[in-house]
Amino acid sequence: SDFLANPALLFDILHPQDRGDYFSLLAGDVSMACVRWLRRDGSSVWCEHTLTPRWEAGQLVAVEGVAAQVAPPPGRCGRVRPVCERLVERAP
Repeated sequence: SDFLANPALLFDILHPQDRGDYFSLLAGDVSMACVRWLRRDGSSVWCEHTLTPRWEAGQLVAVEGVAAQVAPPPGRCGRVRPVCERLVERAP
């Protein structure tokens, strides 16, 4: 219901330092991103997001996605840790 009341909530609760990585995921520049989401109490939780576009006859018909909570640093993203480490290195 919070998301229905505020369609921009998704971006409001995305950690500011991770916005670029999440926008790269949404733009299709990368297929996976590890980002932090802000909880109501101000703490954050790490999640790994994967998006896969589905095409039919050259037309985008769907985007399938998976989001999973992952351990906080240093084991931040498990099987994709090298990718996440590069993302963290680029963070301001």
